[in-house]
Amino acid sequence: MGLGPLGRLPLNRARVKALALQEQVEQKINPLDEARRQRHERERKQNARKGGVMTFKQCAEAYMAAQEAGWTSPVYRRQWKDTLARFAYPIIGDLPVADVNKDHVLQILWPIWKTKTTTAKGLRARIATVLDYAASKDYRPREGNPAAWEGNLAFDLAKPSRIRPKRQHPALGYEEIGVFMVKLRQDPGMAARAFRVHDLNCGQILRGTFRPLV
Repeated sequence: MGLGPLGRLPLNRARVKALALQEQVEQKINPLDEARRQRHERERKQNARKGGVMTFKQCAEAYMAAQEAGWTSPVYRRQWKDTLARFAYPIIGDLPVADVNKDHVLQILWPIWKTKTTTAKGLRARIATVLDYAASKDYRPREGNPAAWEGNLAFDLAKPSRIRPKRQHPALGYEEIGVFMVKLRQDPGMAARAFRVHDLNCGQILRGTFRPLV
């Protein structure tokens, strides 16, 4: 690893610099990797100063705008917007995305991790994706996503499948079917529409009027 040109780096300073690099090696730090990391961090800060400070909410909206055309499910699009707006934005929405850390992520997830586990699980993944997007744009460091699960939040939060193991839903009583179908018709999601078709076909089979498509 070069220390610099002789004309600008006197021998005494070169020795000090070499000693510092040797100390990094003794600490299991690769001096070349550390130099690249520092350079990337300087570039990120310069870009942030040029483009203004990006907040988490701004990054989330930019990511959704870039990806939304590929999200064919309106339910999926709504989940992205609603969960971030309800749980994440009140805590980190106006925070510079570069300042979002693990404590912030846990502050968001802890209150709902045991009571709304499915929602919290999806929310964590969305926060992690937004932070990865921000890192790709040099709005925050590329190393270490505070919302990552493996090797990170897995040590702080119980595994979702152990909190709410998957189980079959209880059967619905026949006297409740009418109210349930009214609510089902109000859901625009594809799953609800498919279930309504399935329910209609079952009714036709029971009445003997079902005619399968061929």
